[in-house]
Formats: sequence, C-alpha cells, structure tokens
Amino acid sequence: MTARPRVLHLTTTGWNEFEGVARAVQALAARIPADHLLCATEASSPGFSATYDLGGSVMPLPWSRRLRDVLHRARPDVIHLHGGEGVAGAALAIPSGTVPTVVSVYGRLTLPSPARPTTWVDHRRANMALHRRVVARSAGLPMLRTALRSGRVAAVCSPDPAVVQALADTGAAFLARGAADAAHERRANWSDRPQVVFAGRAETGRGIDDLLLAHLRARRVRPDLRLLLALLPSPQDSRWRDLRLPGVEVRVGATEDLAGLLAGAQVAALPFRMDATISPAFVAAEAMAVGLPVVAADVACLRCLVSDGGNGRLVGVRRPEELAAALLDVLADEARWRALADGARRSIETDWSWDGAADVVQHAYHHAIAGTPYRTVRHAS
Repeated sequence: MTARPRVLHLTTTGWNEFEGVARAVQALAARIPADHLLCATEASSPGFSATYDLGGSVMPLPWSRRLRDVLHRARPDVIHLHGGEGVAGAALAIPSGTVPTVVSVYGRLTLPSPARPTTWVDHRRANMALHRRVVARSAGLPMLRTALRSGRVAAVCSPDPAVVQALADTGAAFLARGAADAAHERRANWSDRPQVVFAGRAETGRGIDDLLLAHLRARRVRPDLRLLLALLPSPQDSRWRDLRLPGVEVRVGATEDLAGLLAGAQVAALPFRMDATISPAFVAAEAMAVGLPVVAADVACLRCLVSDGGNGRLVGVRRPEELAAALLDVLADEARWRALADGARRSIETDWSWDGAADVVQHAYHHAIAGTPYRTVRHAS
C-alpha cells in the first residue's frame, strides 16, 4: 500500500456529524494516515460542507446516482463504504474492476417480534422505515457474501462479531471494535446531587417514555435526582420539547460538546426498546470513555458494550420499574459508583477504542489494495 493512499469514504446514510456513521468516519479518518475524501447520499446537516477534519475534500453529491462522476473526480486508491446491514446493495452498485472496496457494516438490524405487538409500533416510529429494515435484514448478509465471492468487495469490517463470523468463510472479514476515544481527558465525578443523562434521537423507540416513568419512580426515593434529556431533533421531538416534570430538563438540538455533557452527569440511561440502526450505540461508549456508568436496556447494540455489574447495569426492555431500581442501585453508594466508573473506562481502553479499530481498518485497506483477488487498480483517464 502506498504511504499515503487516497481513501474515498461513501456513506449510505444522510450526513450528520453528530450521529452514528458520520462519527465513525471522522474517528477513523483522524487516525489513519491517508488523503481522505468524503461523499454522502445527502447532507442532512450544514456541517457536511464544513467537515475539514477528514484531511481531504468533501463532495456533497448524491453518489448513488452519480458514482462514476465521483470516482472520476476523486481518483481514490480505495473506496470505504459505510452503513448498516443494507450497505450490501450499495456495494454491488459500485462499478467493478476499477477501485478496491472495503465495506464497514455497523450492525445487524432487529425486526419486530410477532409475540410482542408493541415492537411493531416502536419500529414504525424509528428513523429507518420498517420496510427498509425488513429488506436489509433479510438480504444484507447474503448480498455481502455475493459481493465478497465475486471480488466486488475486497474486505468487510464490523464491530459485530456475528457479522464477522457469518462472512469469515466467504472472504476477508475483520473485527473492528471502535466506539470511543480511550484517551479522553474528561472524567465524570461522583456527586451527592446526582444527574441522569439521556443523549440521542428524540424517538419513541429509544425508550424516552420509559425513562421518564423510571425517573418519577426513582425520585420517590431520591427527591434530589435530576434528569437531562439531550435530544437530537426528529419528527417526534414535539412530544418532549415542552415537557414539564419535576427534576427534568429537556434540550433539543445538536450537542457539540457531548463529552462535557456526559462528564457532568453521574449515570447515562439508554433504555432502548429496539436496536439502533448501527451497533454499537456510540453514545454509550462515549459515556463510558469519560468514566460514566451506563444503565441500558438489554438489546444487542447496548449489550455488546455494557456488562451488568461490570461497567453499568442491564435492564429489561420496557421495564421502567427495573430501570428505576438500577439507577438507584448505581447511585446508592460512592464506592459502588466508582467501581462501575472504572470498569467503564477499562472497557473502552481494552476493547472499544477507536485507535484499535483504526489499526484494523488500515490493515483492511492494505489487504484491499495489495492483497485482494481484485483486478489491478487503475484510474479512469
């Protein structure tokens, strides 16, 4: 691999620099020596045109329609395609035989349970349409296998061991478990007047209503308990924007200093009713990186990070009474809190650092450019 390759990052999601895939792209690009270029299907926030920390240029084009034009302008040595399980369809749309492609799959999508009718409501109100989830969940891995076997994709990276294991017998699949900066200088601190924080999209599927019920229950025991809802805008945000409840503060809008917000709390609560679009849930990892214990619902995108009793607590889905009890347990004793806080920091340092993931992805680039069965890399004239 050349000392400084040109990497074209393509995202299958709208670009919002404060959310999932965009945060992963920025974290990896900051750690891998390369000339990084960025192109997204759409720019869903003004920050797209000002994203200079990738170390290269930005091309706000609808690449799915004008991909050949993008490749001609960018002339990359490797394409890095980022998305959820449905990213396989986009990978097969990339013209073959010109530029080697690495795909990052950030998680497997869950589907509603026939045994639990309420899950259909949760999924319908999520930021990814239900019919898209069904197609991506059923076709994602088979299409990735096809792309690997045919050489259309040189390598796949994922933080999800299940994805890597499912593809390992097909082609190059790498476990890249990045989620937060292990060297973060911010630290959460114990307080006798504790604050619980939720940060994420204003969606019913994120369990905000369950958290509010749990907060009111917990305040019967701890009247000094405070709850901060830091909500990213969504079509549902009016439901909580003007909320008035004891000890509850609601902020709607992008949080530029998320680490500072998390470090100012004593516990992060993420009572998701379903898996997020990508895995892991990065806000949980960023909370843990500043030594903040996490109380989370027992769903895959949080279970992969949170160890019950080790770095936080896991509770049942749609169980506000369990959530309240877990919050009180974490906050009942300073020694208990500090043990969980130390466990949270260690989890990022040993398993989920962006530095470790960047090393793996850089190896995948090397494999794609130099060691792939792909045809010789050539640029369009």
